[in-house]
Amino acid sequence: MWRKERMPRRQALRPIKAMLSFIAPHRKWLAIACIISIMGSMVSLVVPYILRSIIDHDIARGDFVRFLSDIVILTSLVLAMWILETLNTYVLSSTGARLVCDLRFKLFSHVQNLSLGFFSRVRTGDIMSRIMEDTGAIEEVFVYGLVAIVGDMIAFIGAIIMMSSMSLELTLVVCLVIPLALAVCLLFGSRFLRAYREIRKKVASLMIKAQENIAGIRTIKSYARERDAFISFDEACRDMMKSNLRAAWLAVWFWPTIQMVRGVGSFVVLAYGGYLIIRGSITLGIFIAFLSYLDQFYRPIISLTWLYDSIQRAMAASERIDELMREAPEVKDREEAIELKKIRGEVVFEDVYFEYQKGIPVLKGINLKIRPGERIGIVGPTGSGKTTLVLLLCRLYDVSRGRILIDGHDIRDIKQKSLRSQIGFIPQDTFLFPGTIMDNIRLGRPDASDDEIVQVCKELGIHEFIESLPNGYQTEVGEKGFLLSAGQRQLIAVARAMLRRPSILILDEALSNVDPRTELLLRRAIERIMKGRTTIVIAHRLWLCSLCDRVVVIDKGRIVEEGTHEELLRRKGLYYELYLAQMEKLIDEKLLRIRPIRPS
Repeated sequence: MWRKERMPRRQALRPIKAMLSFIAPHRKWLAIACIISIMGSMVSLVVPYILRSIIDHDIARGDFVRFLSDIVILTSLVLAMWILETLNTYVLSSTGARLVCDLRFKLFSHVQNLSLGFFSRVRTGDIMSRIMEDTGAIEEVFVYGLVAIVGDMIAFIGAIIMMSSMSLELTLVVCLVIPLALAVCLLFGSRFLRAYREIRKKVASLMIKAQENIAGIRTIKSYARERDAFISFDEACRDMMKSNLRAAWLAVWFWPTIQMVRGVGSFVVLAYGGYLIIRGSITLGIFIAFLSYLDQFYRPIISLTWLYDSIQRAMAASERIDELMREAPEVKDREEAIELKKIRGEVVFEDVYFEYQKGIPVLKGINLKIRPGERIGIVGPTGSGKTTLVLLLCRLYDVSRGRILIDGHDIRDIKQKSLRSQIGFIPQDTFLFPGTIMDNIRLGRPDASDDEIVQVCKELGIHEFIESLPNGYQTEVGEKGFLLSAGQRQLIAVARAMLRRPSILILDEALSNVDPRTELLLRRAIERIMKGRTTIVIAHRLWLCSLCDRVVVIDKGRIVEEGTHEELLRRKGLYYELYLAQMEKLIDEKLLRIRPIRPS
């Protein structure tokens, strides 16, 4: 759990209440399942009564006709029980599947609406564990457990009534088992809860390890760290195994103890019942019927103990699910937030401060005005706050102080979806989803036709490049786009952004780590997409700044220089130093490429 504080005792039922709210949409089918379960229990109560009739009347009196009649009735009851059990199983299975699907969807939707800051704090594997694993524990209790116990309780009450009508003495002897079973549950309950909480944590840790190692497989193989990955995953597996063994050890003592309590009760009934038969207080038919009712008497006790065990698992899962659901987005739409129509693209940063961690400002007093259609280059050393600036403009985070305006509107007064629909963001690390190139470009505007996508690619000058691939626009990109080079992924990202026809364009070091040929394609595409748009270029390659109308230099969260590319070079400040360092690096790289290899 990412929060360390313990839940106050008075709030202990909150996870269960939250889960009940998820069950509410399925109450109709759960009610049907309960009715079927009750009907099955009522039918089962008649079976021992018929057995008693067969033994005490039909067989004892030699009434063959009534014997055949009772056998037909008994067969019909067994058939009815089978039909009801089949129906109940179907209803429960389908309801459970819908419930889990609904719960997972709500959890996923909630996670999708959380702010970017949440994902920087919480590991992906932990989120996946809560969505996929913990929901299964809820289904087990709230669908199968509770519905079964409703029917079992009817059978339990009915069995007591029927047994009492036959022998009150024997019924009181049977009831002595109930306090013993409850004592066992109380003894093991808190221990099971602690054990299952630990298991849920270990499951999350294991999923984190698996997700991280699979996602980072290229790095692991590149550095030959497979053995370290094996060891790390093995440790997580063993930790989970130890937690499971601790829970299993509790179960080893719990279930046999419950069965022993049941066995003691059955032994007492057999002994005392036999005594009553010898004494003549009850007949053999009553005794056989009593033994049949005994199973229906004990079944709810066993079900309750099983449910008690499952509830401990579900409580641990519910706490984790509830904790996730209680996470609130840090960035929210205001009630009076507006929809933006087509904008001119004026952007103003007014005294903007921002901090990821309280007390550690990343941006300090940023004041910057960008005119509609103006192209602005933003440069600075690593960690100076360049990317943070554009993340704030997209409102992936909210400013700590100050405000950001678009066409005179504070972006906090604009609906997030409307704001982001006006912005085309091309990040440094382009993420592609499994699918085709066409699918990934269409992500920019899902309603775009194939012809519109092709037209955009032609405008950017990358149509021929895409057509040169094995299957053209239908070429599969692979997991995270790994079947394509970094430069090819960036070209697709440019096309994706262009498809939106954004009023504001953001390029976050979009030419990093690409080969010269792809860089030429990218440069031409970027020049075309920048035309007529307010453009913010976070430039790693400073020649990009020559395409900009103005360059802003940021250092340690503050704007330290501002001007055109040529003006800043003449001033010989920080921009000049960055440019000089980059030119020296490029010269060294060229010299290394043309230097002849000396024979050894």
